[in-house]
Amino acid sequence: MSSILDGLASHLDDNTIGSLARQIGADRNQTESAVQAALPMLLAALAKNSSQQSGATALHDALGAHDGGILGNLAAAFGQPGHASDGAGILGHVLGGRQPTMERGLAGVSGLDAASASKLLALLAPMVMAYLGRKTRTDGLDAGGLASMLGHATASTRGDGSHPSSILTSLLDRDGDGSIADDIGGMGMGMLGKLFDRQ
Repeated sequence: MSSILDGLASHLDDNTIGSLARQIGADRNQTESAVQAALPMLLAALAKNSSQQSGATALHDALGAHDGGILGNLAAAFGQPGHASDGAGILGHVLGGRQPTMERGLAGVSGLDAASASKLLALLAPMVMAYLGRKTRTDGLDAGGLASMLGHATASTRGDGSHPSSILTSLLDRDGDGSIADDIGGMGMGMLGKLFDRQ
């Protein structure tokens, strides 16, 4: 599993998942399942955007405003009034017109309603940017290094195309008509669930 996903998961303890559940109005188990799908979805979108030099440069520049400070207390950050609105702005840049399709995909995978799926993505987006911003600084990554890291993280979980990361990546290329049931209906959560296996 991607080291980026492992790193993100390390910041999502029981208290943090509980905070997310309260914010989106879902039970804890359902929220955890949704997070397991949402994180690779967001990383796949960032990897796709960064596959072109202009996109990689734009992301690298944007990460300059994300120092990773919120990672110290995510449970509190998720409850801040401006956190979700900041995330909505990030999603607008990252997903663009594909956002409704991805929200429906997340809802279909997790069982969340559309509004809760949308809010969850908005809450997680600043967390992902904070983590990438900190990693970019600590690892001294330029735009090309950042793009390579994201591309590797996505490719390392792609396998033969049946892995959820591949399915989620394919959704990014859809035209937004919402015809995604066949693609996500068989998406198992088992492998992604290992991210949260704290046994």
